Amino acid sequence: MAASKATGMRARILRVGQIVAGTTRGVWNDTEVIPLIIKSALTIGVLPKLQQSPSWTPVDVVAQAVIEITLSDAESIVANVTNAKTFSWTKDLLPALMEAGFEFEEVGPKEWVRRLAASSDDVVVNPPKKLLDFFASKYDKHIFAPSRTYETVNHVLSESHKAEGRK
Repeated sequence: MAASKATGMRARILRVGQIVAGTTRGVWNDTEVIPLIIKSALTIGVLPKLQQSPSWTPVDVVAQAVIEITLSDAESIVANVTNAKTFSWTKDLLPALMEAGFEFEEVGPKEWVRRLAASSDDVVVNPPKKLLDFFASKYDKHIFAPSRTYETVNHVLSESHKAEGRK
């Protein structure tokens, strides 16, 4: 931002969170991490119970925000483009998938990785297997802790992190 002031040029710094399918067509790249995790319900009949509260923003919403920020008359902007609404992976998403007709067993993250490791190595019929090493590094730990979220706007910690600090 200092260079922006020194040169008189307008600057835009955007940090974009997790981008998902658009609001009209609902198509999400099925080779990304989250779609591959969900695909494991079909390939191995299991989904992990994750202690996460995702914030997913549809691609068309992100695109509109980027356009508005870019065309703004403001001299400089630093923006965190995310969806303010979060949900529980385990309490909200998994039941919604079951209601949508998916049939799967809910297991802990380590057990999910174990079952994925024991499943077919054919990545054509079992695409989640492609990311086994990544999933193992993230979920197959001796101590599993939920993801931490830090909200940087106004230097305020997220509610989940504030609660951890009070313990």
